[in-house]
Amino acid sequence: MSGNEMKFVETSNPIDLTTWDFADQFSVSTKQGYDLFDKWQTEWNNLFDKLRQALAQELTDVLRQEFKDYPPTLSFPFEWSSEGAIAGGGDGRGGPAPTDPCMIYVDLPLGKDDDACSFACSLEGAVDSVIDLYSHPATGKVHEEGHEACLKIAARLHELAAKLEQACDLDAKKPGD
Repeated sequence: MSGNEMKFVETSNPIDLTTWDFADQFSVSTKQGYDLFDKWQTEWNNLFDKLRQALAQELTDVLRQEFKDYPPTLSFPFEWSSEGAIAGGGDGRGGPAPTDPCMIYVDLPLGKDDDACSFACSLEGAVDSVIDLYSHPATGKVHEEGHEACLKIAARLHELAAKLEQACDLDAKKPGD
């Protein structure tokens, strides 16, 4: 697995479309389903193509609506570790606490009921991927054509780190002091 590829979080919910309503229209107990079944008997090849196209379109429409209603989200599962603010001792998905505070979970609205299935990616892995893209294999140093992109990414990461540090300013006066 390269640094910027996401890995399914095994303890999160798996993708499960079986409870979604999109397949109900193809049930033989409905008029539309019965009509489809009847066509299967007479025009199997033609119907199979139409069914495949209809099912693909229906699935596309459902997924588009689902992602519109419930967009994917990003989170740092470290928040749920015993060291995080929402201490639960795990990753918030029933798995062990991540050791990397910059591990990122991408939650997709594809699980059963309202539960998302999660994918993990490492911020460090994404940075390593950018470095690998622009670096010379022998030296490991970034080629000149990659300097601008790498420096802009580095500057933005510095800004975000400063934002986190400012938010944690322990020297600031607390309300009521």
